[in-house]
Amino acid sequence: GLQSSRRRIVRTGGVFPEDRESLQWLCVKGIPPKSGDRWADDKNRNKADDRVSLQMNFSVNSCIKLIIRPDSVKGHPEDVAGNVVWQKTGNKLIGTNPTPFYINLSELSVGGKKVESRHYIAPFSTYEYDIPVSTAGNVYWKVITDYGGNSKQFEAKPKS
Repeated sequence: GLQSSRRRIVRTGGVFPEDRESLQWLCVKGIPPKSGDRWADDKNRNKADDRVSLQMNFSVNSCIKLIIRPDSVKGHPEDVAGNVVWQKTGNKLIGTNPTPFYINLSELSVGGKKVESRHYIAPFSTYEYDIPVSTAGNVYWKVITDYGGNSKQFEAKPKS
């Protein structure tokens, strides 16, 4: 059918750090209606739909990040994403995030070679990315903005 729904998420409590963002996950499973389910009835349904002899139903699993930003943390991740420090050690590229923001990477490359794993870097933390040992050159990255877009591109020479 043509049904849809919306959900509003309201913080009603919880204790979170005041000096950095916190991350929670919201996982939702969408289950399609079965024929005969009352909420599946669609008054505008095409009668030709009744002739379908094969139906396939898929459930959709989706998880999204919910980032809690305390009032004491001012600004946006894209404002400070250039402060990430990169270090290359063997087959590891280590990103150190000295900021109170989650750095959610939308693009990451070293010497023009894409790094496939673009895991986020938590506030005041590091994350290790696997790269080929022979990879050399500057690190380039973009982050996901508060509105889901891409930031400008950042560049840094990794420490050895």
